[in-house]
Amino acid sequence: MAQKKDSRKFIVDTFAIISDLIGNITPKASEALELIRLGTATGVIHYLVAYEFVYFWERTKLIFKSPKEVKEFISAYFKLAELDVNLAAEAAKIKVEGDRLLKSSSETKLRRRHLSIADATTIALALKHNAPIITGDEDLKYVASHLGIGILW
Repeated sequence: MAQKKDSRKFIVDTFAIISDLIGNITPKASEALELIRLGTATGVIHYLVAYEFVYFWERTKLIFKSPKEVKEFISAYFKLAELDVNLAAEAAKIKVEGDRLLKSSSETKLRRRHLSIADATTIALALKHNAPIITGDEDLKYVASHLGIGILW
């Protein structure tokens, strides 16, 4: 499942957005997010990433002053991918494979984990767009890298 990389488009995970805002991100991932902020690259997210980010804000109230600011931030910097039955079917297939990969991992902590629906959808988007994923999420990084997807972290 190796793919050609598109350096102008990145699939962005919730973990990366939150890590960036709280100042806990790697320089490599920060550089990619800066390209997105400057408009020289496209940051693609899906509905579940938007949901997870808004949920994080509702729980913590960090950074932004209102739900409106949170939504404006998401809309200003990220392109929301359209989801359809084909992407859903691909994400379901990836979730099954991802759970198998995690269960067979040599790392004990990963063997007890499962790939989330959001992470499976993120991987499906990366495959669809031939783009690397910006994330520090261990489960997502492990499965995506085993499927030949580039990771920026």
